[in-house]
Amino acid sequence: MVALGNFDGFHIGHQAVFARALELARQLGVPAIAATFDPHPVRFFKPELPHFALTTLRQRAALIAAAGGDGLLALKFNAPFTQLDPYAFVDEILLDRLDCAAVVTGADFRYGHRRSGDFATLQQALERRGRRCTAAPSVLHDGKVVSSTRIRAALRENDLPGAAVLLGRLHQTEVAWANRSPGDGQLTGRIFGDYLRLQPGRYGVQLTTADDRNVPTSATVIGDEDALYQTVRVALPEPRLFGAQMPRHISFITARP
Repeated sequence: MVALGNFDGFHIGHQAVFARALELARQLGVPAIAATFDPHPVRFFKPELPHFALTTLRQRAALIAAAGGDGLLALKFNAPFTQLDPYAFVDEILLDRLDCAAVVTGADFRYGHRRSGDFATLQQALERRGRRCTAAPSVLHDGKVVSSTRIRAALRENDLPGAAVLLGRLHQTEVAWANRSPGDGQLTGRIFGDYLRLQPGRYGVQLTTADDRNVPTSATVIGDEDALYQTVRVALPEPRLFGAQMPRHISFITARP
């Protein structure tokens, strides 16, 4: 069973797609995996765009596992891949490579050369080959479809609570910590990669300890959206809170004046 999509952010709409995949997987007695694309198709076709990712592949894999999935497969999105027509994608990727019993995706899913395939094309191609295909209905919030685009817009406007509602959790980023033994009550780290850049400023945040305690505190983010990375300085309520095992991510709760 394959849940198919970008799954950037693994928001509540994506969670509905994967929940449907899990339901069908149990009925068929098969594993349920998510298949996504790396790099993101938008990044491949528009490399000049500012940073926009909501999650890394590692984060998505962890979120899929927490939802009960059996794994995440990242399909290499490159020039040859973009030339696959919708039927070649089904034959070469979904059947020959993955041998999937069924596919679940969103109703607005597009794929294949020049986005020429849609859900109807996918369903027809799979059912002709004796496989099942279903679409999970879109999830609405305030009368609008939940999407990664909406979440990015909320984050760019510093509406962290609004983004959290659509994500179904706090927005998190992985951090490369610079000082692993803070003596001044501060942790300093860098947020690398294609993460969407938050506005520079102060934030209410949450850190997770090695024993899974969530510690609320404050942080300052430095660096604009064009920066190679953003620096984050986190105030520690206890100087030796984390010991030798540092938190791997930071969760943003709200912007502060």
